[in-house]
Amino acid sequence: GEVCRFLLAQPPKAVDKQHCIRVILGNGLQRSLWVEFQQRFNIPKVCEFYGATEGNAGMLNGEGKVGAVGYGSVLGRNVLPLCLIKRDDETGEPLRTSNGLCVICKPGEPGEVVGLVKNDPRHQFDGYISKEQSNRKIISDVRKKGDTWFMSGDVLVEDDYGYFYFKDRTGDTFRQR
Repeated sequence: GEVCRFLLAQPPKAVDKQHCIRVILGNGLQRSLWVEFQQRFNIPKVCEFYGATEGNAGMLNGEGKVGAVGYGSVLGRNVLPLCLIKRDDETGEPLRTSNGLCVICKPGEPGEVVGLVKNDPRHQFDGYISKEQSNRKIISDVRKKGDTWFMSGDVLVEDDYGYFYFKDRTGDTFRQR
């Protein structure tokens, strides 16, 4: 995303469209710059991905849906299970139902991305050097009693079609703007 922003900040040149690029893949491209970048550089398809660097929650917008950081089909969530959970705006703590499970966001509702932790390469969370920091990123009882999930610290919104859009970061993480 930042490279695209830097390129757009340069004065337009005749060589901007003199290439054979058909698809680019990256992350962090601002929705407001997406179409302008595609048009100026004549790139038919821009794909975006989301992934927590140290975590297990990731997804891909391979369709080129403008502004979306990923897509979560029902089938895909069995391979890389993730969901958005509601948090208390004041405390940052997950909101829970009367049975103690997390409140899962509906389409259009912002929530923190969490990824299911299991003992296999696709779902593992190895943690940080500090066990205390690692423990702060783990939450239990999200969808069922006893499950374990990685808390990304990122707030996304899912639309009615399964596309996810970045909204904000929480806690000690940051995003260059």
